Amino acid sequence: MAVVLAMLTAAYVVPASVAGTTQIVLPAVDTARVVPMGVYHGPGNTTAVELFEQRLGRNVDLAHDYLDKRSWKRMTNVGWMTKRWAAAGFSGRMVYTVPMVPDTGGSLKQGASGRYNQHFRLLAQRLVAGGQGNATLRIAPEFNGKWFKWTMDVPNGGKLYARYWRQIVTTMRAVPGANFKFDWAVNAGSAWIDHGKRQLRAATAYPGDDVVDYIGMDVYDQSWAPHRKSATKRWREFVNQVDGLNWQARFAAAHDKQMSFPEWGLVRRRDGHGGGDNPYFISQMHNWIQTHQIAYHVYFESIDPNAVYGVFSGGFPRAAKSFVQFFGTGS
Repeated sequence: MAVVLAMLTAAYVVPASVAGTTQIVLPAVDTARVVPMGVYHGPGNTTAVELFEQRLGRNVDLAHDYLDKRSWKRMTNVGWMTKRWAAAGFSGRMVYTVPMVPDTGGSLKQGASGRYNQHFRLLAQRLVAGGQGNATLRIAPEFNGKWFKWTMDVPNGGKLYARYWRQIVTTMRAVPGANFKFDWAVNAGSAWIDHGKRQLRAATAYPGDDVVDYIGMDVYDQSWAPHRKSATKRWREFVNQVDGLNWQARFAAAHDKQMSFPEWGLVRRRDGHGGGDNPYFISQMHNWIQTHQIAYHVYFESIDPNAVYGVFSGGFPRAAKSFVQFFGTGS
C-alpha cells in the first residue's frame, strides 16, 4: 500500500478537459493521515457495529443512522436512538440522515416558506437533550435524484430546496446547546429528466456557504452505462460524470469546504447493474479519500431486498480483503 500511495501526487489537479477553462489545484494532502471513518449497519444496531469493528481490526470513528421518514412524529421521536448510541459510546460521533419531507406528505415550497420549522426545532431540542448536540446532520441527501420526496425535480426545485435548507439550518442552530455540522450531500451522478434530454444539476440547489459545513456525495459501485462490466471504465464514469467526483472536488474547493462520503459501498444488484466483488473500487476509493480534503467517510454495510452492499456480507471476499488492507489492520 505504501508503494501505491507514493505514486499519488500530493496535490490533485483537475484536468482542463474536465474542468473547462479553469484548472483548480486542491491543497496538498498528507497521504499518511487517517481520515475519520464510520459505518452504517442498520437502525440503532450497535451490536453490528461492534462486529464490523472486529472484522475491520480497529474501531470506527463514527456511526451513521437514519431518522424515520414515515411521518413528522416518527422523525422527531429520536429518544430511543440517541440512548442506544450514547450507551455504545458514540455521543458526539454520530452522523444522522434527516428527511426533509415525510412519506405522509409535504412539499419543498411549503418548507421553503417556514411551515415545517417547528418539527426541526423539536428535533434539534431532542438531539441536544440526548447528548447529540455535536452530531453531523445530513439533511435530505440525493436530492439530485428522483427517488425521494425532496427531489429537486419539481418547478423551481433547486431554489426551493436551497431556501428550505436555510430554514432548517437556521431553526436548528438557534436551539440552545446545538453545535451541529450540516452535510449537503448529493448523489454521484444527477438523474436524467425531460425524457432523458438533460440532467439535474446539484449546484442549482446549493443553499450557501454560511449554512453548509461539508460537501457530501453518496457513491456506489453501480452503473447503467454500456461499459458497466468494466471496473476501470465504471470508475472513470464516477470521476467524470455530471455531478461526479471531479465535480465535487471542484465545487468544494471553490466554496472552501471539506468533502465527505456519508454513503459509499460495493453493490451486488438483482438487476445485474452492480459491480460485485470489486477490490479495484475499494482501492480507488481509498486513494481518492487519501488525496483529497475529505472530512469523513461512512461505509454502507447493509443489505436490502434489491441489493447487497455489505463488504463483510460474505459476497465480496476479494474486496473484503482489500477493505481490511486499506482501511483496517493492514493500513
